[in-house]
Amino acid sequence: MVAKKSAKKAPKANKKSVKVNKKKPKANKKTPKANKKTPKKSASPKKARGCTVQTTAKYASRPSPPYPANECCGEKFKGNDGNYYVSKADKNGRCKWIKV
Repeated sequence: MVAKKSAKKAPKANKKSVKVNKKKPKANKKTPKANKKTPKKSASPKKARGCTVQTTAKYASRPSPPYPANECCGEKFKGNDGNYYVSKADKNGRCKWIKV
């Protein structure tokens, strides 16, 4: 027969004498929070005009074409004065009518 070794158990620590730090780990601020998808509301109730002929006084009275330059960027049109204009972007990214 094999003799059993008696295993001594370690004495239990007194709860009062042992302090254990059980703080929750801080959340990493760099991790993105889950974004809730909500439908975006438009900033203004105006509809997008697109690159279509405008008949308002602003577009009829000027020498450049009766089209919004930002909507027609890169296009070439005949202006109200008979000359041809190209819509080109400036350094800020806004398009302007420039005579060809």
